[in-house]
Amino acid sequence: MLGQGELALHHARRSSAHVQEAGDLAADFDHAYAHEATARSLACLGRLDEARAELALAGAVAIADPEDRSILESDLKSEPWFGL
Repeated sequence: MLGQGELALHHARRSSAHVQEAGDLAADFDHAYAHEATARSLACLGRLDEARAELALAGAVAIADPEDRSILESDLKSEPWFGL
């Protein structure tokens, strides 16, 4: 949101690594939001093809709780997407 793509991508990748390490112990929305953070970071950097791929992965995560799914979908529609 601050337009600091490199720093955001660093933290998104760290978050993603932690979620991957946690495996099944991480909640379904943790996996989705790791992709969402990576997508926004890449979009901020102008790497739109990569951002689209991560955004698709975020949306494809199966979220068991309908309320959690609704929150994710709302967040995925919210700005900033830096031209994506």
